[in-house]
Amino acid sequence: MKTKYVFKNKLKHSLKGVGYTYLLTLVVMFVLPVVFTFLFTGSLKGVSLHNLLQNNLLPFISVLFLFISSYRIYGPFKFYIQNGISRRTVWKATIGVVSLCSLLMSLINYGYYYMVVVPNAGNVDNTFYNQLFGQFLGFHSFWNVPAQIFLRVVITMVICGYRDLLW
Repeated sequence: MKTKYVFKNKLKHSLKGVGYTYLLTLVVMFVLPVVFTFLFTGSLKGVSLHNLLQNNLLPFISVLFLFISSYRIYGPFKFYIQNGISRRTVWKATIGVVSLCSLLMSLINYGYYYMVVVPNAGNVDNTFYNQLFGQFLGFHSFWNVPAQIFLRVVITMVICGYRDLLW
């Protein structure tokens, strides 16, 4: 029962962070290039929506967010310990929240990649997973996308779980 309470509390804060991260990333990807182009050239001639949509910054930002957010556990951890919740309960909830956020961010990233970047850039096999394991399930297999998502979630669980055990 305590794990469910901690999970809900941590998930609420993590989902806010995910939303702010994607909002800030979209501002950096789309608004800042337009502003800088206008400031330095005085016109918007060099800016095209097609070039802006080819940017695939989301996977890097999501990994950075998960890495940073998994290290920001000391403040909430003190709160849970003071309220009689064990380390193991906090650890289980943290692993669950990080895994769920990783899954959500992977789905958003691959949705953006296959619905926005690929139609504009035309290069389907440009993901990190396809470069390493593209031939494993067949080069253009449907199962490559779920395998990529599964691999990202498992790697995130292992890294964050191992790091949390050290605390």
